[in-house]
Amino acid sequence: MISKLQPLTTIISVIMLLGSCKGSDDTNTETPLTGTPKLKTTVLVNNHEIIWGMDFLPNGDLLFTEKRGRIYRYTTGGATEELTGVPAGINTNGQGGLLDIKVHPSYNTNGWVYISYAFNNPGGGSLLRLTRFKLNGNAITNAENIFTSKTANTWYGHYGSRIVFDNAGMLYLSIGEGGSTSYGGASSGNQNAQDTKSDWGKVHRMTDDGKVPADNPVLPGNTSATTVYSYGHRNPQGMIFDPVNNRIWENEHGPMGGDEINLVEKGRNYGWPLVCYGKNYDGVAVSASPTAPGITN
Repeated sequence: MISKLQPLTTIISVIMLLGSCKGSDDTNTETPLTGTPKLKTTVLVNNHEIIWGMDFLPNGDLLFTEKRGRIYRYTTGGATEELTGVPAGINTNGQGGLLDIKVHPSYNTNGWVYISYAFNNPGGGSLLRLTRFKLNGNAITNAENIFTSKTANTWYGHYGSRIVFDNAGMLYLSIGEGGSTSYGGASSGNQNAQDTKSDWGKVHRMTDDGKVPADNPVLPGNTSATTVYSYGHRNPQGMIFDPVNNRIWENEHGPMGGDEINLVEKGRNYGWPLVCYGKNYDGVAVSASPTAPGITN
C-alpha cells in the first residue's frame, strides 16, 4: 500500500505497468480518444477575497468561505448572498482566518453545517476551532463550538484544516503542526506533530457533535483514546473521503521536496518533523533517511 508520495518516476512506472497488464482475452474495442478536449470555463463569482473552503447544500446552492471571515451562498439562480451571524473572534493573521466549510451528509434531516477557523487566544496567538451551526435563510443560528485546540499557534502558520465525513458519519478534521516555528529534524523546536497529547499536527476523528468515538486509537503515551486518529503531520490542507473504499486520503505541504499524499490510517505516525523526503528552506535535509522504524511510509 502506498501511503506517501514516492518519487514521481515510481508512480509513472506503476501506472504504465498497470496500463500494459491487459489479459489476452481483453475484448475492449473502444476507440482511443485523440485530439484536444474542449473545455468550457464559466465564472460563477468574482471580486472576492481568498476563497478557502466550499461545499454544496442539497438544493444545489454553494456555500463558500473567505479567509477574512465571511461566508457566502451562491444560489442556483445565480445570486451571491452573504450569511450573517458568523462567529466572532476569527484571527486572520498569517495563514489563519476562516478556513473550511462542510455540509453534514444528513443535512436534510439535521441541518448542520461545519466551519473551521483560527480563533483569538486571550493569552496570545490563535487556537483552531470547529463550530457547527444551522441556517435560517441566510442567518446563522444554533452555533455550537464542538472542538477547540488546547494550546495556541503563535506563529500563525500551518493550520491545516479540512473537514470530511466517512460512510459511518464520523467527522475528520486535519490540523497542521501550529506551534511557534516550523523546522524539520529530530532537534526541531516544534515537536507538536509527534506529541500525542497535543492537538496540533494531527488528523482528528470524532462524532458529528465532537465526542470521542469508542473505537479511536489509544496512542503511545496516552491511557485512553482521544479525538486524535493519526499524527506526525506537518500541514495537511487537503483531505478527501473515498466512499467506494471507505477510506480517507490526505495531502500536506512539506518543506522543499517534501509534499506528501497519505492514506490516513488509525493510529499511524506519518513522521513529521523526524523524517521527510524534503529539505528545510535553509537547504538542510530534514533527515538522513526519509524512513524510520514505526513511521508510515
